[in-house]
Amino acid sequence: METFDPQKLAEQNGREGKKSYVAVDGKVYDVTDSKRWKNGKHMLRHNAGADLTTEIKAAPHGAEVFERVTQIGALTAPQEDTGPHIPWPLSWLYRKFPVVKRHAHPVAVHFPLAFTLGSALFFLLYLLMHDHYFAHTSLHLIVLAVVTAPIAMLTGFQSWWLYYGLKPTRGILIKIFGAFVLVMLGVTAALLFGFVPLEVQVAHSALAYLALVLIASVLALIIGAIGGQMTFPD
Repeated sequence: METFDPQKLAEQNGREGKKSYVAVDGKVYDVTDSKRWKNGKHMLRHNAGADLTTEIKAAPHGAEVFERVTQIGALTAPQEDTGPHIPWPLSWLYRKFPVVKRHAHPVAVHFPLAFTLGSALFFLLYLLMHDHYFAHTSLHLIVLAVVTAPIAMLTGFQSWWLYYGLKPTRGILIKIFGAFVLVMLGVTAALLFGFVPLEVQVAHSALAYLALVLIASVLALIIGAIGGQMTFPD
């Protein structure tokens, strides 16, 4: 095993024919042959020749991915863990079920987004085919979106705290504001639909509901796109 200091590691940045080395938790890995590290860059965001111990915390995967590549040395001055102090029982929960720490938000956020988009789709089918089953399905989906949104928001705040140190970046602030607006739109749409039975519903009520779920759908797509950009930058 070779020993690297930060300066020696920085020389292997994958450019001008050099090898691509990265360090995580004091271990140095050779990622030169990995298709995900073309020209010393990963996802146009992470550079070879660097200690990625901090960055790996915000990645959609853990340090276990480096088990697939060769460890060729150790770093003499590895980065310290600067993450937040995690109190019990969260520390126990994260240790026992690491998926809760890393993947809770990416999993949870898909539910309200999908339910919102589905609600708009089924109401459009109702207007097109005049089948009340489509309308009822639309209502059920928007209710499910409202019910599952707080879970996605709570896990989102968890990820913000763990991986971004509660730093108020533009993307995160847009996601937080958009999530609250999305919930309000969903609640309004559900109440509007719930108080106007389909049998006596008039055109402007249907259009008002449709407008709400369509706006919510556009907002859901924006929130999802920002989250995707943060996780997988172009």
